[in-house]
Amino acid sequence: MNPRVTSFAEALAKLPLPDGRRSMFIVDDPNLALKLYAPRGTDPQTPHTRDEIYIIASGSGEFLCDDAAEGGGATSFAPGNVLFAAAGVPHRFENFSDDFSTWVMFYGPPVLYTERLTLRLLTGDDFDAYARIHADDETQRFLHGKGMTRLEAYRSMSMLAGQWQLRGYGFWGVFENETNELVGRVGFHNPEGWPGFELGWTIARERWGRGYATEAARAIIDYGFRERNLNRIDAGHFGRNPSSGRVMQKVGMQYEGRLRQSIRKWDEYMDVDYYAILRSDWAAAQTR
Repeated sequence: MNPRVTSFAEALAKLPLPDGRRSMFIVDDPNLALKLYAPRGTDPQTPHTRDEIYIIASGSGEFLCDDAAEGGGATSFAPGNVLFAAAGVPHRFENFSDDFSTWVMFYGPPVLYTERLTLRLLTGDDFDAYARIHADDETQRFLHGKGMTRLEAYRSMSMLAGQWQLRGYGFWGVFENETNELVGRVGFHNPEGWPGFELGWTIARERWGRGYATEAARAIIDYGFRERNLNRIDAGHFGRNPSSGRVMQKVGMQYEGRLRQSIRKWDEYMDVDYYAILRSDWAAAQTR
């Protein structure tokens, strides 16, 4: 195997791409992605879902980053300089020369931000809160049937972490910005044998009624279509749990029907209502 993927000159010669974009991925992996970025005139980029490191290849200019933790403001750059932008932080290049180009490394898991929530991967430090949320009988009524023991919660959380390792996507922890507390989980089911990307969520009972499930689910749908280039996202709920169906409707999913007594759970057959949203549905909603 040739260890050299490409040279700077070879990559730059391919820009712009046929669709007009002035960036191209050299390596695109769930753990680390590398691309060459060479805007001209203005920098149209918006915040990304992963941390970024820029290594300036050519040209000069100014780098503006709105990260309050780092003081924000503009930084002059030249070839060889290394710049950092955290996931979700607005940043851009300005006053750059006509020969400006930079390597961009995206690394780490995606972090998503909404008005009231931060969605990030769960860590060991989150387990106590995760176990507490999932120990509640009412929260687990339509999922596990009853509250989870700590061992069951640990297995559940380990499964979610493993999906990221095996698939490169999965469930995020839902953290309330105001308190920085874990208040639930949201993400995609797609284990072996699953028919496709299925959206799911769990919100702590003391946070019900605040619209967190809708807010988090909407962010995940946007991520699925923008970042994962999905064509379809599914969701389903037991007929006895119509509140989940209302969330699905609020995020733009369309009702596709009920499979009567299609799943046997807790010693009885349950009706399941199914919803889905297509990429074309989502794209049409973006123009309204």
